[in-house]
Amino acid sequence: MPSRASAGSQRGPAAAEAALLLPAVAVAALLLFLLRAYVTDDTFIHCVFARNLAVRGEFGFNPGQPVYGDTSPLWVALLAAGGRLGVDYLALAKGLAFAAGVALPLLAGRWCLALGLAAAAAACAAVVVAADASVARWSASGMETAL
Repeated sequence: MPSRASAGSQRGPAAAEAALLLPAVAVAALLLFLLRAYVTDDTFIHCVFARNLAVRGEFGFNPGQPVYGDTSPLWVALLAAGGRLGVDYLALAKGLAFAAGVALPLLAGRWCLALGLAAAAAACAAVVVAADASVARWSASGMETAL
């Protein structure tokens, strides 16, 4: 019967990588959970633009007044596409931003590994990104910042 050490090594580098990055996921998910009620006015602006784009085909805040007044047209287009499918704009914005806020530290850790950093350094970098106040705040609010 193989020992635990050899059984763990048989899982391969992907399992080891996932285990090293797990703390970053936990930190990101915890911070986003704690900030889940936070929403900024910019998130609502994105949602209004998305609703008007989905319903009226206009890129504008007020119906009948198309204007370039949103800072992230691609985010608006993504939210509008979800709105056309019947998804609530704010729920979609918060859900996508939450997912991006959890994915960002993982991708940062994987990037560090790809650059040849030691696994412990990559894990620390991922936790630092996950614990960054700006990443947590904007991801929890429904903004596209983590993308």
